[in-house]
Amino acid sequence: MLKESKITPGSQIHLVVSSSLKEDAEELLKQMGLSMAEAVRLFLKQVVLEKAIPFAVKYSANIPNKKTIQAIEDADNGKVIKTDRASLRRMWEEM
Repeated sequence: MLKESKITPGSQIHLVVSSSLKEDAEELLKQMGLSMAEAVRLFLKQVVLEKAIPFAVKYSANIPNKKTIQAIEDADNGKVIKTDRASLRRMWEEM
């Protein structure tokens, strides 16, 4: 005799993404025959099976942040503050 399996309520995951990311992903997943929930469950199952993120996660240190981009633009446009070593040392010590 087979033991009846009880269906237990699942846990919910709430996440926030941009509208455009959600729409783009939903459209592609729909073309693959998957819902967003099915895709997330598939991802989580693969994480558990592989005991890792199931794809390569890449980071490029060559991507400047907004502050660096602004500093580069300022330098290109001649908007730089020239200073000497002593002034830099004082600024460093004040931080």
